[in-house]
Amino acid sequence: MNKANQNKIPRQDSELLPYSRLIETTCRKNQAPTQWNISVSLLQQLTDLNNAYESAYNANAAIETRNHFTVAAKNAAAAALRAFLAGFVNYLLGNPLVTDEGLDAMGIRPRHPVHHQPLPPPTEAPVISLVTGQHHDVDIYLYNNQAGHPTTYLADPNHYGVLLQYKFEDAADWQQAILTRKHHTLIFDDAAEGKYLLARAAWLNPRLQQGPWSDTDKKLIN
Repeated sequence: MNKANQNKIPRQDSELLPYSRLIETTCRKNQAPTQWNISVSLLQQLTDLNNAYESAYNANAAIETRNHFTVAAKNAAAAALRAFLAGFVNYLLGNPLVTDEGLDAMGIRPRHPVHHQPLPPPTEAPVISLVTGQHHDVDIYLYNNQAGHPTTYLADPNHYGVLLQYKFEDAADWQQAILTRKHHTLIFDDAAEGKYLLARAAWLNPRLQQGPWSDTDKKLIN
């Protein structure tokens, strides 16, 4: 692999999964707290995205079963994996426990000769707003302030994205996802009707360091 391109996510679909699986398996091999201390939730999200892409890629591989839907599913899974990897590679570069040898083993090289420089996390919390639809869907909007208007992409270069957590009111554990847009839609099945959804969010910097949580918004699912 060309050294100048080592930190670029592969564009070829056939190269994406080997690249991402190498990062996943190397991180799991060095996961122990005495080694790299990688975030368990982030590593699980990478595994889930890898599995989803592998499944969609294989379903689209056979010519006799390939169709518009398998192509769309494969492209959507690839886009989600690439978006996550863009932030996860920066997270690894910003982790001082990840050695240069470890980065090299994953095909990653530091962006600058002097790396692992501290980058302050965001200091402000976003404003979150939930809007419920008529078919068990919930639109989530993130604002820079109460008067702001929801925009498609994050404009602040110090904000890589958003850490979103959500759960039903009667659930014990939060579910979470890393987003790179200020607008996100959750779709639930019929069993969610009549339940209250709680959601909160925090800005993330390019190394996936988290800022303060927003207030928790709550809406009834129709």
